[in-house]
Amino acid sequence: MGTNYSPRIVTDQLAIVVDVASKKCYSGSGSTVTAFINGNTDSDAKLSFSDSPLHIVNDGSGGELEFSQSTNWATTSFTFSAWGQRNGLSDDREGVMCDQLIAGNGHFRMCLFYPYPKLQFRPVAGSSTNILTSSTSFDDNTWYNLVVTKEGTSSGGSADYVMYLNGSVVNTATSSVLETSSNFTQYKLMRSTDDDSASTSWLGNFGPFHAYTKALSAAEVIQNFNAIRGRYGL
Repeated sequence: MGTNYSPRIVTDQLAIVVDVASKKCYSGSGSTVTAFINGNTDSDAKLSFSDSPLHIVNDGSGGELEFSQSTNWATTSFTFSAWGQRNGLSDDREGVMCDQLIAGNGHFRMCLFYPYPKLQFRPVAGSSTNILTSSTSFDDNTWYNLVVTKEGTSSGGSADYVMYLNGSVVNTATSSVLETSSNFTQYKLMRSTDDDSASTSWLGNFGPFHAYTKALSAAEVIQNFNAIRGRYGL
């Protein structure tokens, strides 16, 4: 895959990997980032990159990455995993890790909101619903791995969700709120267009993002966490 993980991360049913520590994702110069497996590229001059370890630095002024995709997450079991370190906690718009955009202005986003991370869904022409809210809070200037899994593939039916923070389960829920939506068109990292501000985005450091077309088990979530945690002194 181009990056040495120890132990190895789970690779079964990986849909996308964005990890600038790999030369296959980021050459080491410029601003172009390539998503593994997905194969699409994006760049944003508002983003910078820092070593030790290599990661994205976002100053909160609107920097983002977008990668087109066509998976219908409503009828697909999934796992979303993102690493981040927030610098400042006063504005929720600076805590959006990923937003799976839906054609017609719908949003499905995973957020490191202070004090409790959330998984939110807003259907087209509807209002936002918190599918999951963490029972555990977090601090700024500290690295966290936020993971959400969904098990359930029936349109119109319910699905089981689990949220993890640094490898530990912080909430579970059963919900049908997402199940009838479709037309997911993009992975947007570090910003949600639902915030109606092109000049506000993630504020802090941003690490690897992974998405799977299956719900990882608790053991697999911990395996992935242990494979990357050493980079950030955890």
